[in-house]
Amino acid sequence: MKPRRRIVWIGAIVLALAAAGYFLYTTYSYTHKAAHILEETGVQGGLIAHVGFDDGKLTSAFHANDRYIVHGLSRDMEKIRSAREYLRKKDLYGEVTVQQWRSKTLPYSDNLVNLLVVEDTDEVSREEIMRVLSPEGLAYVNQNGEWTQWVKPRP
Repeated sequence: MKPRRRIVWIGAIVLALAAAGYFLYTTYSYTHKAAHILEETGVQGGLIAHVGFDDGKLTSAFHANDRYIVHGLSRDMEKIRSAREYLRKKDLYGEVTVQQWRSKTLPYSDNLVNLLVVEDTDEVSREEIMRVLSPEGLAYVNQNGEWTQWVKPRP
């Protein structure tokens, strides 16, 4: 093999390994973050809603096992398409679903959601979050880069 061709092949292999490493790192990162949130909140099953997801990877990582049903909401149709493609590739579509959401109210009945992860509180009001949470349900909310937990009290 000519030296120039060998350099091209080595470069292609290095790029492929770097891409594979990045994919594994980001997948691990999302899985680790989801596990951290589930551990920190203590939620062990039920409906998890993820409001304002980015690419669906963290959303899908919340499906740690069959005790969880995961639903993602986003206003951005491009993010939804990307997330759906990712879910199909991971064979998770059905256990994890995503949909476009445009209103101020969340598409859930009262007292339904066990864990509501909200990426941006500008998207939904505290009152609306508390409406959909089950008694003793948790909201894991990002407020100005700081994650806080809100617990809905038992009536």
